[in-house]
Amino acid sequence: MDAEILDHFKKSRDIDIMDYIDQINNISINSLNILLASLSDIKSLDSIISNYVDSFSPSTYAIIIKKYCEFDNYNNAIKYLEDVDCMKHCSNRHIEPILELIYKEHSNNKLDFVEKLFNLYTENNIQMPSNTCIKFLIYYNKHCTYNIISNMKYFQLNFNSNRIDEKYIKFTSLNNEYLKNLKLIDISIQNKMRLIAKLSNNCKPLHTIIDFLENTAYDIIIDGANLGYYGNTYPLNQNYINNCLRYYINNGNNPLIILHKKHRNNFHMMKNWIYNKQIYFTDYGQNDDKYWFLATLIISLKSDVKIITNDEIRDHVLNILGNTGNKYTYLDLFKTKYMQKYTINKVTKKYTPIEKSRYNHTLYRLDNDYFGFPRNNKFYVL
Repeated sequence: MDAEILDHFKKSRDIDIMDYIDQINNISINSLNILLASLSDIKSLDSIISNYVDSFSPSTYAIIIKKYCEFDNYNNAIKYLEDVDCMKHCSNRHIEPILELIYKEHSNNKLDFVEKLFNLYTENNIQMPSNTCIKFLIYYNKHCTYNIISNMKYFQLNFNSNRIDEKYIKFTSLNNEYLKNLKLIDISIQNKMRLIAKLSNNCKPLHTIIDFLENTAYDIIIDGANLGYYGNTYPLNQNYINNCLRYYINNGNNPLIILHKKHRNNFHMMKNWIYNKQIYFTDYGQNDDKYWFLATLIISLKSDVKIITNDEIRDHVLNILGNTGNKYTYLDLFKTKYMQKYTINKVTKKYTPIEKSRYNHTLYRLDNDYFGFPRNNKFYVL
């Protein structure tokens, strides 16, 4: 029955919704949402809302807000946003349509409300996609750069220029001179501490590596399994790991290998690693990735450190970081700042590091409070 009713409205033109309100009241909430999304005039929208208001779901609110924005009815869009229970239901899909409307108008008389929208994200820990982030950045850059300065860390954590729509580039200017002066943006100390606490509290065995690293001065962490199994080598090749170890020792570094204890043996090479405290063994039933991720974060609180691995840790992102809205940006910053990729010659066993990216694809504060971002080896200024 729902399908027949929806098909009727789809084929009809210039109909009066009120003539069919009894049929509408008998359709499911999902069908109602489909119907709302298909409406082409504000009169029909008002009619359905007035007769169905007690049955709205969060998705219905999102559609209504978006439709009012499409019809340029800013006040009604705000009204329904304020009706949403922000702590429980409000999400980017509710806020984004109103932000899009304000952003297109480029009007500075709505600055107070833009700040209100921004606070919905920060106060309720709502994930802010990069395309949403760039709208705030462009609007604030035009009307109030102080809002960018005071929330710089938040923007850096949420913004990734590789994930923004090309249409926003038209609001920027190109200046590649800034590329040579960019510095890597790091995860803040507060967020590192939060991640360390999350990891160690969720997995008690991880406390052992925290104790192990105390009063040590390692500056290179080696993902032993990743090197040992390089190129699908089997069994684990200790020469691959050892040549990486020697490479960094010869460069004046102090490396630590992290490897599962199932690989522990009495071979001369491994006995030397153990004697020189160059290896840490993870326990059975534990994920090695969590250990080197945690070790890198802990060391980075005090000094520079690199993790040697080709692992992208995609499989374990939720286990390591949890279901946080900024998990992928955390990883982007972590990968660019700390992860060192490599190649190994399977004949000579020679280890060779791969040249790293020089910067993160996030927001940078420039001279005289200008702001910009790198993208495809070019630098764009807001």
